Amino acid sequence: MSTERLFETWAADAEAVAARDLPWERLAGRRVLVTGAGGFLGGAVVRTLLALDRIGKLTEPIRVVAMVRDADRA
Repeated sequence: MSTERLFETWAADAEAVAARDLPWERLAGRRVLVTGAGGFLGGAVVRTLLALDRIGKLTEPIRVVAMVRDADRA
C-alpha cells in the first residue's frame, strides 16, 4: 500500500470514529494532551480529535497538543 493511500485510510478511519454518537461535545473548547502521538495508537487518537473539528461535531474548536519522543517521527 502506498503512503498516500495509507494516510487516506487513516483519515477515513478517524472521521468514522469521530462521526460516532459519543459525548464529543464535552471536549469542546478544551486542550487535550496526547502523549505517544508518534505511535500507532497515539497518532490515531490525534487524528480522531482533529477530525471532530473537521466534521463539525464541536461547538468550539479543540486544541490538541501532541507529544512525541522523536521530532523526526512527528
